[in-house]
Amino acid sequence: MPDMDVIKNILNLLETMEEGIVYIEGKLEDLELEETTNVLSDIIGAYSAVESALVPLIDDIGENQIEIKSDIFRGQLDTLVMDYERNNGQKAYEILNASVKPAFEAWREEIEISLRPFVVS
Repeated sequence: MPDMDVIKNILNLLETMEEGIVYIEGKLEDLELEETTNVLSDIIGAYSAVESALVPLIDDIGENQIEIKSDIFRGQLDTLVMDYERNNGQKAYEILNASVKPAFEAWREEIEISLRPFVVS
């Protein structure tokens, strides 16, 4: 049986990550790229923390597509970071909305579906 505290922390981090993505979206819409770099770094850190926390749970949560969706999300984050580094974020808003957000939502949904049976209502 998975540790409920770990599951709750994962779910809380996912919520915080979503808030960060919404924050970045708003700042990019206002062309305030500088305001987004620290939050993007926090999102990447939270992604790594969620991935690490999921490792010991994999055997308990059964068949899922978390790894596949995680790889897609990580690839989209990498694309966004490359745009920041190479193009000063010129396409960051477009990348965030067209790629990062949908990949995050799919990853988050897969995690939540996989963890739902362990969450006590």
